[in-house]
Amino acid sequence: MHMGLAALGVASGDEVILADINWIASAAPVTYLGARPILVEVLRDTWCLDPKKVEAAITPRTKAIIAVHLYGNMSDMDRLRAIGSKYNLPIIEDAAEAIGSMWGRHRAGSMGLFGTLFLSRSLLKSGLVGKVKQHARLAKKSSQVACNWLD
Repeated sequence: MHMGLAALGVASGDEVILADINWIASAAPVTYLGARPILVEVLRDTWCLDPKKVEAAITPRTKAIIAVHLYGNMSDMDRLRAIGSKYNLPIIEDAAEAIGSMWGRHRAGSMGLFGTLFLSRSLLKSGLVGKVKQHARLAKKSSQVACNWLD
């Protein structure tokens, strides 16, 4: 998440919209980059972003929207992607809590500009593994960001 946001150019003074109910790992990368997480309410039936609240929270400083899929529930990706297109904002998916979930014919983490998954012992008893599915241009920029951090 951190490398992807950095590759998008998220920085001090920017805002990133995400749900008010999620794990700190969704918001922390935003603050690490000096940006401000804008927390919006979730829908009662899914515990995922309320698209109406997302659209109301958009300002000229908004740089991205993070759709956190929670407890196997999926954010309304059709509506969020429509909002992203309308305002030219990337939709990023945090699919750590929705591994295997589907939105129509699409798997969690596959519909945004990039998606993150985190498989841990507590979820799958498979050891700590991280995976990021990314757009080609963003993947190249993320690699550059990662290499800069290693120097």
